[in-house]
Amino acid sequence: MTDQLGNVSTSRTGHKPATDNTAVPSSRLPIRAKLSARIRPFPVVVLTLLWVLLVGQITLGNVLAGILLAVAVMALLPLPPLPSTIGRIRIVALLALLGEVAISLVTSSFAVAKLAIGTQPPPKTAIITCDYPVSDDIVAAFGILLMNLQPGGTVIFFDQTHHTVTMHLLNAGSDAAIRTQQQVTVRFAHKLCRIFQIPPVTPATPHTA
Repeated sequence: MTDQLGNVSTSRTGHKPATDNTAVPSSRLPIRAKLSARIRPFPVVVLTLLWVLLVGQITLGNVLAGILLAVAVMALLPLPPLPSTIGRIRIVALLALLGEVAISLVTSSFAVAKLAIGTQPPPKTAIITCDYPVSDDIVAAFGILLMNLQPGGTVIFFDQTHHTVTMHLLNAGSDAAIRTQQQVTVRFAHKLCRIFQIPPVTPATPHTA
């Protein structure tokens, strides 16, 4: 109750009447609010671009069809939210890392081509395990994607518990080559942690070659 001055009255016990602060369940939100939460401009642009690249022709009809398909996919097939600890992304450092990956892609391609057309015997291959101290799953997946773009080595397993990756190494002719790859992987992981401002972790178990 309120008095003539508009002040909220209290009960005889001196407590204010309770107010209902219960949050509205997501199932009771209006449809418009649900759609606005699901459909974001950037994913729509990305999906539209992928559709146009898939079709192979840049036309107004293909662009409109890509937009409609992107909106339909995001509205009807929403993905669950992923927990992430990513901080503020360092754009300059990220661009520098992508530049390093591009240069490495060219040099690795020439190295693999030299092994393929050379007269020397085929190199010794190996399955090795490398420390990969990245704590965030999204950043870890992004880094593995970049590593798998490089010829000469492929990540075939990511151990989330021990923070290691298992790789197939094309040129593993010596222990020094294996140690070099393991050191390169650790340095790459620390660069990712600095770019996305996440704390690196210590692997639970030592890696073995």
